[in-house]
Amino acid sequence: MLNDWVESRFDLPAPDLPDLRDEEPEVAASVLRQHWGLGERPIKNMVHLLESKGVRVYSLAENSVEVDAFALWHSKTPFVFLNTLKSAEHGRFDAAHELGTSFCTAIRGRKFRTRKNRPMPSPRRF
Repeated sequence: MLNDWVESRFDLPAPDLPDLRDEEPEVAASVLRQHWGLGERPIKNMVHLLESKGVRVYSLAENSVEVDAFALWHSKTPFVFLNTLKSAEHGRFDAAHELGTSFCTAIRGRKFRTRKNRPMPSPRRF
């Protein structure tokens, strides 16, 4: 696997993702921001932030136009794959979306209610 080669040649940070699967989304976002020392200000570079917290971020193949992004855990390491054919803004959203939905919720075991049956949280909390 490509990641094995990268990890054998570079000193990458260990994953630093607290287990937030039992938290409501707003609480999970707040706890993660506090755990990572982010405060309430906007995140300048989501990809750099994820990488600094041990998430391995890779690009999808060019023939994956219909896929925006996806995330998974492999051997206790979180991975995010982003479609680089999308705009920079789209990529930032996708990276943040995968952090929230994949690493704090579904892959770790809990699925949250959808927008249809619960109000959206205030954007300032994320």
